[in-house]
Amino acid sequence: MSDIGAFTILEIVVRALGYAGGLLAAGSGLFLLAWGRSAYPGTEPSAVNRVMRRTARLGAIAAVAGIVATLLGLGVRAARLSGTGLSGMTDPMMLQIVWEGAVGTAVASRIAGLGAVAVGLMAFRHRPGAVLIGVGALATAVSYTFVGHATEAPRLLLATVLVLHLMMASVWFGSFAPLIGAARGFSQRDAAALLQAFGRSALWGVAVLAAAGAIFAAVLVRSPAGLFDSAYGRLLLVKLGVVGVLLGLAALNKLSLVPAVAAGRERARTRLIRSIRMEAATVAVILVVTATLTSVATPPARMGSAGSNHETDRQPEGCGPDRASKNGLPLLLSGCLG
Repeated sequence: MSDIGAFTILEIVVRALGYAGGLLAAGSGLFLLAWGRSAYPGTEPSAVNRVMRRTARLGAIAAVAGIVATLLGLGVRAARLSGTGLSGMTDPMMLQIVWEGAVGTAVASRIAGLGAVAVGLMAFRHRPGAVLIGVGALATAVSYTFVGHATEAPRLLLATVLVLHLMMASVWFGSFAPLIGAARGFSQRDAAALLQAFGRSALWGVAVLAAAGAIFAAVLVRSPAGLFDSAYGRLLLVKLGVVGVLLGLAALNKLSLVPAVAAGRERARTRLIRSIRMEAATVAVILVVTATLTSVATPPARMGSAGSNHETDRQPEGCGPDRASKNGLPLLLSGCLG
């Protein structure tokens, strides 16, 4: 793992914001499709509409933020490729080189997906809006399969599990705000019903999320020793530790706090809201660790394959115009395009 300087920190921040924007936008839309159009007879319609409208608004804002972060990420890749620092973010030649490769395909897919989600959120109760949200969420997840670790072999398997992983993670991340709104503003019966319905679905979602993540990690790390002998493995262990905290909070909510809300204990609502906020903060930490993994660490599966001629989502250490020219190769074929 290379030394983390100011520019690398910028890259990590941009990636983390992009992940957060994409997951929150898609997840808000998917939550509304699953539970935003349900009837809540014990709660004032105005209170229900307020929670759902706020969820849609938050998702749309997140989609815009995700698009901005995606475009900034394009500039960061161009700057890294040029080797000139921040000034390279607006270098037309470098931007063109990045855009014409797999990164450009990923960026176009992500922007189109997030744009579709943002438009769909404006009419999530109607069929066209629902279709736009579903297609946009899928396109956003698929965009991450064009670059990065999902391009390793076996590519189809990694791409599939990554899409499943991202879709499940987005629903979880997008649920925090509306669940807090429901816990605060819905009647006791309606709040409990929504929380219990979400909890039942979350069981399957967490299973898919964990299985997909385990398959992805197993392919990239290859062996238990890879968890300890590589920077990638050690960062992955940190991520798994934080995920463990997240699962603990989720278990506390499902097994203790949600039943207490269903039993009519008003103080349980406050405790549940606090716990959901802690879940959201934990996910934010996971996104930062994930952004660090994809920015500065090389999976053991890629060790010794720096000469690979396919594009990845990160730039191998020591890349830049000088290294490419020494090899007598165009930048696009040198393995240095991030």
